[in-house]
Amino acid sequence: MPGSLGELDSLGLSGSEIRFHGKTLISLVAKAQALPEEALPEPC
Repeated sequence: MPGSLGELDSLGLSGSEIRFHGKTLISLVAKAQALPEEALPEPC
């Protein structure tokens, strides 16, 4: 899971996508990682 804006770049996001949405994406990843395992959906 990406934890920095630089890691988003390595995933192939464009510079403009990272500038506009990078902080939001990093925040969402952090929130998801903080969830307990039982709160996550079952894999398909």
